[in-house]
Amino acid sequence: MANSGVTVITELSNYPITPDKIDISGVADDYLPGIFGKYESEVAAFSIIKRCQERGDWRSFTLGDLKKVKISKDTRLFIPAGVFWLVFGKFIVHKKRKYYLTEDFIQRCYENFSVET
Repeated sequence: MANSGVTVITELSNYPITPDKIDISGVADDYLPGIFGKYESEVAAFSIIKRCQERGDWRSFTLGDLKKVKISKDTRLFIPAGVFWLVFGKFIVHKKRKYYLTEDFIQRCYENFSVET
């Protein structure tokens, strides 16, 4: 699935990096520091990765899906703004009320939090 020069990944993409290859188990405070440049984006990214790991694939999601992820109540408040910034930065794509991950989003998370590192 292509969208404005970015590669969108779905559960059907057969992408070599799977959610279980990204290790967020040691991350404190429910965000991925230093990857996307804004705290809000890093909270949203943590929630997205956690949700994808629960499902076992890179399936599209809604804001409602992210609100179900178990993170602190105070941190959860940053998710909508973080999703906005991730869309603005073309790390995720919004289409028909759903959000899709891009290859760049997955690659950045993997490079910073891979199981192998």
